Order: sequence, then structure tokens, then C-alpha cells
Amino acid sequence: MAVDAIFNLFEAALWFAISAVFFLRGMFRAGGNPPAVRTMRREMFLLAAAFAAFGVSDVIESRTGAWWEPWWLLALKTVCVLVFLRAFWRYRTGLRAWRKAGEVSPTGENAKDEGAPE
Repeated sequence: MAVDAIFNLFEAALWFAISAVFFLRGMFRAGGNPPAVRTMRREMFLLAAAFAAFGVSDVIESRTGAWWEPWWLLALKTVCVLVFLRAFWRYRTGLRAWRKAGEVSPTGENAKDEGAPE
């Protein structure tokens, strides 16, 4: 087996592990059932599915030797990356909103920087 194929399989294992983290995070998300929690859970499950699909695409890539052949493999990778970018964008806009409001961030830290000038 070629070195690039082995690397793709290790990379796929990484994507599957990240997928499992997002899935478990979505499954065991605490906080009742308010709309914000439901939205967060949906995002976690969507990311879990996208990372799992990205892992599958790497397994296929290890067999074909190219990320652009067959054409649908490139399409699958493109859709996954778009989901990642969407999630990152939603995270950043939500973080900015929390900072403006002075609320506690999802990580439990105070969103306002005490040392920052007003």
C-alpha cells in the first residue's frame, strides 16, 4: 500500500473521530429544550454527518488515488467543506452577538474582555 493511501486512511480515522465527538456532543447536550439548544443540537448532528462523509471520501480517495476522480468525490468534498464553512460562520456571528450583549459564552466564560478599553 502506498504512503499516500496510508495517510488518507489515517486522515479518515481523524475525521471519523471528530464526527464521533460532534455526535456525542449533540446527543448529550444539556440545557432542556429551548430553541437555541435545539438549533445547537442540529448543528452538532449536521457537523457529525459532514465529518463522517469527509472521512468516507478519504477512504474512497485512498482507493482511487485522487481527490477529484471520480467527479462525485470532488462534489462530496465540496459539500462537506461548505458545511464546515457555514458552521464556522454561524459560530463567529453567534460569538460576536454574545460579546456585544455581554452574556456568557457557550464555553462558560465571560464574553467581555475585562482588560479591553470601552
